[in-house]
This record gives sequence, structure tokens and C-alpha cells, in this order.
Amino acid sequence: MVFLHFGAFLSLFASLSVCGAQSVLTTVPLAIRTPHFNCWTNSSRAGNVWPGLWNNQILGWDGLVRIDGVTWQWLGATLVPGVMIPMFTQAQFSSTQTAYVFQAGNVTLTVTYLSPIEVKDLARQSLPFSYVSFEATSTDQRIHNVQVYSDISAEWCSGDRASNVTWNTGATAKNTYHSVQLQNPTPFAENNNQAEDVTVYYSMPKGPKSSARINTDNVCRSQFVQNGSLSGANSVPPGIINNPFQVFSLAIDLGNITSTSTPIVWSLGVVRNFTMYSNVEAENRQIRYPYYVTRWSNVLDALDYFAGDFSNALDRASSLDSQLSNAANQFSDNYEYLASLAMRQTIGSTEVTISKGNDGNWNTSDIQTFMKDVGSSRRVNPVEVLFDSLPFFLYMNPSYCGYLLSPLFEFQTSRRWSQPYAARDLGSSYPNATLTDTPHKEGIDQSGNMLIMTFAHASVTGDKSLITRHYDLLKNWTNYLVDHSMNPVNQSSPGLGVLSNSTNLSLKGILGIKSMSGISQMLQNSNDAGYFSRIASTYAGSWHSIALTPGPNDQHVLPNFGDPNSAWSLAYNFYADKLLGASIIEQNVYQQQSAYYNQLFSSMSELPVNSMSARMNFAWTMFTAATITDKTTRDQVIGNIKSNLLNPHFFPYLANATDGTWSGFSSPAQGAMFALLALGVSRAQGGFQAIQQRDSTGPIVGGIVGGIVFVAAIILVYVFWRRRARLQKDGPETGARDILQSGVVPYEYHNPGQADQDGHPTTSEASRSYPMLQGTNSVPGVIPSSKERAATTQFDTPGFASASSASGSGPEGLGTTGFIPAVGLGHASAGPTLEYRGLQSEVDNLRRVVQELQTERFEAPPNYQDIQNQNVPPVPQSQSADSGTSEFGEREGGRDSDGGKPLRRRRTSL
Repeated sequence: MVFLHFGAFLSLFASLSVCGAQSVLTTVPLAIRTPHFNCWTNSSRAGNVWPGLWNNQILGWDGLVRIDGVTWQWLGATLVPGVMIPMFTQAQFSSTQTAYVFQAGNVTLTVTYLSPIEVKDLARQSLPFSYVSFEATSTDQRIHNVQVYSDISAEWCSGDRASNVTWNTGATAKNTYHSVQLQNPTPFAENNNQAEDVTVYYSMPKGPKSSARINTDNVCRSQFVQNGSLSGANSVPPGIINNPFQVFSLAIDLGNITSTSTPIVWSLGVVRNFTMYSNVEAENRQIRYPYYVTRWSNVLDALDYFAGDFSNALDRASSLDSQLSNAANQFSDNYEYLASLAMRQTIGSTEVTISKGNDGNWNTSDIQTFMKDVGSSRRVNPVEVLFDSLPFFLYMNPSYCGYLLSPLFEFQTSRRWSQPYAARDLGSSYPNATLTDTPHKEGIDQSGNMLIMTFAHASVTGDKSLITRHYDLLKNWTNYLVDHSMNPVNQSSPGLGVLSNSTNLSLKGILGIKSMSGISQMLQNSNDAGYFSRIASTYAGSWHSIALTPGPNDQHVLPNFGDPNSAWSLAYNFYADKLLGASIIEQNVYQQQSAYYNQLFSSMSELPVNSMSARMNFAWTMFTAATITDKTTRDQVIGNIKSNLLNPHFFPYLANATDGTWSGFSSPAQGAMFALLALGVSRAQGGFQAIQQRDSTGPIVGGIVGGIVFVAAIILVYVFWRRRARLQKDGPETGARDILQSGVVPYEYHNPGQADQDGHPTTSEASRSYPMLQGTNSVPGVIPSSKERAATTQFDTPGFASASSASGSGPEGLGTTGFIPAVGLGHASAGPTLEYRGLQSEVDNLRRVVQELQTERFEAPPNYQDIQNQNVPPVPQSQSADSGTSEFGEREGGRDSDGGKPLRRRRTSL
């Protein structure tokens, strides 16, 4: 930790993480407030490069200081003659701030970019504004004549630099401001990841020595270089963004000083009056608004408040920085570094919204938060990214989890969704939340994610509104997981493609089932709680038998069930087990897996997600680190994540260990960096208590299953007798299979011609399945050990076989139910006799009875029906305080590429 004695900034720098001359970072955030207000720059050259969006598009933002008649550049890359580049001294960042120190002759310059994070005050958090502050201190104890200047360009308004814009200069009671927007804005549209419906504001406090002007970049900057102030008429709108570049400049003359008495502050805002467009029902279209409108009636009032609140905002931000630094540093310096860097991009990928009621008033009870899949796509509330960022929101304000989950539940309880599993997102074109009823192959993963997140939110906050309103939907997803978790065939996991027998996917499903038992407990539905808890426990026992390498010692998780050739996998889904306190994974497995990670690091420097992939997912790597029992190994994994920041990109969460490519820049998935911190979050209610009440349907179903076994035994004896008689009469029949053959037989799913969600045909690998033990006492789709088989006899677990279990697949080829197929009675080549058909009919009738009992078993009890019919209050408001690949473009002196006209400036790549 470095302490710099620069007056008021002593407390600021004391809270910042060091990233000076030996910093591993090549880029740091300057201003991140919303998915469309996301600005980064090179950490070591902030004074001579242009900042830009995470996809490398330049965002014109310039800063100059004139000291004793000599002008120095502290932001941007002005090509005005005579401008000097100050000596870069140090860069530091914290969770909310990035600060630079330059030496300009005999004056030290300190420039700080502050993006407030106010997750416990939704109105302030939803303000789409950011600060940049400037301080100067003489190092020779002499008086210096100082003027300071900053401007922005219209590049903040659109991803299409040939668009026409219009502008205005105005004043409030306290501030002078410029505003600029497209001449013809398009609501709810993006161009190259920039919103096409923003109004950009740049302001500074009024003062007798402040000045403002709108004109071309050369005119405004040259005037400041020559005079130290701005004067003259503004350019007349409209104009094209880049021909010529109009800039919106603000300057102040500080006079003769040895140091600034208070920071000089500019406020920058990227404002959208309408935040989201949603379409739950075709006849129920809704426009949503930024939450701050509930406190400030118009944007200029909000701007005035924000600009005047800098000192308080800095105090709150510094306090938050200090709290996070102290908490994260208890694990390691590297961990503090990662958590601090992840903060702004995680919360800055979200927007808190509110709706307007039929009476025209703001519906303050209808809070929904939307997340953009920044850095990867335009998807709205991508469920797997929400899951990755869950630790951040649980740690910072767990109520946010409810705000993010609420629109997902709302859409999937509408008529627009008919799939038996959870949706992947709310649409593919942020800011349009327009879910379509499209089947997908991530049923286990996304259903498990939703159940885990929902239970985590409810148990930490004690807020039961979501689980009460959407209990039936949660239960449907759980039933899907019961059917498929132990036979994850033709399923996908985001980024990994179609998988077969994935141990991580199966575990995600089991944890989803376990989460439903916790949800049922919270609602005092002991029958469902016990039922799902027993299934999760039984599945977990079988998972341990087939997901780990054989042998009692040095066991570790395989990527695929029963496939020792697949070597190893990061057990990233162990994290949900630890976060929830589910105890699905045995403690000795945690220890053995940790020991195996230590072995891996002795032979390799990177950790892909498994031995068959070059893909590195740093969110999953951090989940893995949080489950490692050995501190040395854990810190080694965390250090590996940090070392991968030695790249010229914007804190990406995905990389390829083979070719060195990166993706997922500035992604909210990096909220996973809070994984260790979230493990310490206390629960307001919930958890997994022992289930005292037995499931009343177990003995009934057990009796029915016993009847099926009895009838099946009669059938087998009959068929055996008929076969022996025929063999004695006709001799052995070629190709016939002995129905009494015992032991383990594979239950394979064949789906010829199926394609994955990207249109690629599935391979034979997608049709593989693990062996399944036949017999009515086994749990569907699992291979229990002898101890497990003995243990399961205590549970009276209901039978799960159904008429649909024997064949077929789920929607869009999601695979079979994983249950025991109907007993194949008779010969492989011979048709059933009349007597056989009659006996088979009896078995089918009994099986239908079991299905009916299961259906009755899953109906909500009367007390839940009563709750369901009540007016349940909504999620309460917390009362406590497409990616680019090129570098930043250059504008060469001379001619531009499209019109042959002289360029106004050169832009230097990072």
C-alpha cells in the first residue's frame, strides 16, 4: 500500500490498491455506470491515448492543464502544437476509483475518476453519472499560474460516427452544462454496443472564472492553449459526429496557486429516459424507466444533485473501498486486487428500473433490474452470467438478486414460455426484454442455476415473496432435474457445447433439487422438503460412485461419468454446495480434489475448465479456488487468475490457453471474484434442517411398486417357462437374448440427426450414457454402491418409473428421463403372445397408478393453495443505506479513409 501526501487525496489513496510502475494491468476502468456508460483506458499512458468503450471504440474525452503558459495533456491525445506530455508517476485503483499521478514540470497533477457504487440506495445507484476530479500541487513551493480544461466529443452518442447530432449549452442554478444527442434517436436500439437513444451531459460548477464553448476540437483546444480560457460563439447544430469533430468544452482559471484548495470536478452523464422495453405478453408491452425518477423529477435536477454531492460521494466511496479492501485482504493481496477490479464492471452491467402505473404514478413496488451480457453478446439477464455474478450481489446487497430474478420469473409464468426447464435469458437484444419460447439444450444447467440463486436469495434476505409467488414454476424445474440430472445426455453447458454424462452438469442438477428442498422448508412444506431432500441425497451418493476416479485414495472429479480417460475437471460446481451449505459433497472429496489441484500446478501453469478443453473461465476458476481446502493451493489458483491480467484487454473472464485469445471483456461474470467473500454472508432464514416429517406417499408408492415387482416376477417366470419349453422343442433361437440375464446393462440414448443449438450435428459422444442398474429398488439412472443400496432402504423413496421413461427425449432432444425403461419382456426376435399382452397390460396399469400417485404427490397442499390465492407483496425495496477485436483506432494526420478530407486529430492505440 502506497500513501501519497497530496492534501485531500491522502484518504483516497490510502484506500486504493497499488498498481504503479510494476502494475500487471494494461487497462483500467475510468467510468462505468451502466451497460452503455462503460469507459476504459490504458493504465500507464492515460495522458497520451484516447479512452474507449470495452470493444475498443474511441470515446472522445480530453483533459489539459496550462501551467505558467505551458500546456500539458492529462487525458486524451490532442495533437495541438505545443502540448506537452507529463511524466506518468503512478496509477492506482480501488473498487470505485481510478487515480493517476503525473509530474508536469514543478507541479504534481492528481486526476481521479470516481464511479459511485450505491447498491443500498437505488435512486443514487441508478444515476447514470460519473465524476472526474483534478488537483494540482507545487513541488518547488512556488506559486504557479494554472488553468485547467476538459472536453468530450459526440462519439459518446452513437456507434455510428457518421450520424447527425444536435447539441445545447445550458445552466442550472449551480452548474453549466453541455448536452448532445442524435438528431434522430432510435429508442431501445444499439449500434456497435452503444445506445442510439442517449443524451450525453458534461457539466462543471458555475464560477466567475469558468468558461464553456462548443466548437471543433482544434478551435476549442487551440484557444485554451493560447489563452487559458474559452470564448466565442458555439457551433450551430446539427453536425456529423466525426466531420468535423465537435467538442463540448469546459474550463476554469485557478489563478496563482501553490495547490488547489478543493478538487476541480466535472460530471459526465450518459442518460436514457427509457431504460428497457419488455414484452411479457403480446398484449402487455411495457416501458421501464430508471429508478432515479422516483426521487428527481427531471434529469437536470438529478444532475444538479449529483454534481453538488461530490464530497459526500467521495467519502461514501472511500469508505466502501476501505471496507472491501480490509475484507478481501484477509484472504490475500491478489484476492483484494481481483475483487476491487471486478466491482465496477459487475454493477455497471446492470440497470435498476421501475414501471409507471395506470394512474400515471411511479409504481415503487415494481423494482426490476436488468443485466446486459457485456463483452460477449447483447443478451438480457443471461442466467449463467447472473449465476457467475451471484457472489457479488449476495455480498453487496442480496436484495439485488431478487430484482434480477424477478423479470425472469415474470416472463416464465406468462403464456410466452412453455418449456419444462428454465429459460437461458430474456432475449438477445438488450435493452429489449422480449423472451421467445425457444427450446434449448441447457435445461439442467439453467434450471439448476435458477433454483440455486432463488434459494440463496430467499435464505440470505429472508424474503419469501419470489418463492411463494413462483413455487409451482420452481417445482416444475425441479421435477425436470429429477428426471434428467443423473442422465445428462445431449445437454449443453454455456461455452462448452453439447455434453454427455458431464459430472459438473449432473452436480448442478442435484444442487438444484437440494435447493428446492430448502425452498420448501422455508414455506413449511415438509412433504416436498423431505421428498426432494431424499432424492438429492440419494443422487449425491450415486454421483460420488461414478463421478470420481476409482480407488480410495487420491480421488478427483472426472469430466464425464465413468470415463477415466477424460483425466480431470475443475469442480467449479462444488462452490454452490459450499455457498448453500448443502453438504452434497463429502468433506474428504473436497480435500482430495484440493490435493489434486496442487498436483496439476506442478505440471501446468494454466487451468482450463477440464483436461479436454483449452477454455479458461476465470469465473469458474474463482469458484474452484473458493472450494480449495489448502490455503497455499488456493492462493496459487488466485494468483494464476491475476497473472492472466497481463493482457491488453478489459478484465476478460474467458481465455484460450492454447492460442492466447480473449473474450468476455468487462463482463459482469467477474462478480465471481467475490466468491470467497460471499461464503461469509449470514442467512436471515433458511438452510437445510433435518427433515422430521416422513413423506406420507412413500409407503403407498412402495406398496404399488411391490405389486409391480410381484407381477413382473410372475411374468418373468412365465416367460422363462415358455422359453425353456420352446428351446426344448425347437432348440436355441439365434439372436435371442436371455431376459433373465442379470447385472449392469447400458441404457443408451440414440438421437440420429440431432443438431446442437448452434446447428452442429451431434456426434456419437452425445449419445453415450453411463450404465444403469436395473431393478425396481434402485433410484433411476444411478449406480449405488453396496453401502448406498443399504442406506436407501431407509428412505421409502417413491418409484419414479413412468410410461414416458422408456423411450423418447425431452423437448428439443434434451435426452431421456434417465429412468429405468419398461421391462423388455419376451424374445428379441419374437412378438409377444396373447397371454403376454394381458400380463403386460396389468403392469402398465400399475405403472399408471404410480404416475397418478406421483402427480397427486406433487400437488400443492391446502395451506399453499391458500397462500397462492392471497395478494403477495412484491419484492421489497432495500431500505438500508457484440464485442470488437481491434485496438483503439488511430486517426492519422493527413487524410481520412472515406472523404479524403484533412483529419482533425490523431488517435493513438492503446
